[in-house]
Amino acid sequence: MDHFFKFAERGTNLRTEIVAGLTTFMTMAYIIFVNPTILGTEGTGLSVEGVFVATCLAAAAASIAMGVVANFPVALASGLGLNAVVTFTLILGLGIPWQTAMAAVIVEGLLVTLLVLTNLREAVLNAIPLSLKFAIAVGIGLFIAFIVLRTARSLRLLHERLPLPYPARSELFRSGPGTRRRRYCCRAGTRKATAKRAAAM
Repeated sequence: MDHFFKFAERGTNLRTEIVAGLTTFMTMAYIIFVNPTILGTEGTGLSVEGVFVATCLAAAAASIAMGVVANFPVALASGLGLNAVVTFTLILGLGIPWQTAMAAVIVEGLLVTLLVLTNLREAVLNAIPLSLKFAIAVGIGLFIAFIVLRTARSLRLLHERLPLPYPARSELFRSGPGTRRRRYCCRAGTRKATAKRAAAM
């Protein structure tokens, strides 16, 4: 493994690469939940479960290929931004079927591959000012925060729809008359305790 990945030549070791891989995974794991939430929006025709599985498989295949075939320590996953264009502009905005929208994504990927092979992509990236690159990174972060605030039920939806190895509904997500009664009792108990302290003073 040391010889194949050229650890000594690159000044690293197996432990460092494992820690770096786990750190990278934790950094990019948000896309596992955000991508199904966006593409699985009601009206698109895409299922949250299907997008969830496809996101995981695509990221795994691309990252393994980068490590084994290209021998380059870079992880790849679905990009945030294009999924919003596909969902809200192409499918929901223009009324394009999701199959046609996904075909457009494939064509876009082929065009990007052509730009990479001809070094035009590198020329375009070098032409972008460094300040604009920083602004793009900040904009993506704000976009992620916006999506989380707008779709706070994303984890709940995944929890309810995916066959996870725990109860389909946990106490955290349960709501009903019993929950309301418990909450009311808690509030009532708090008020009584406050009243007793006030009387004692």
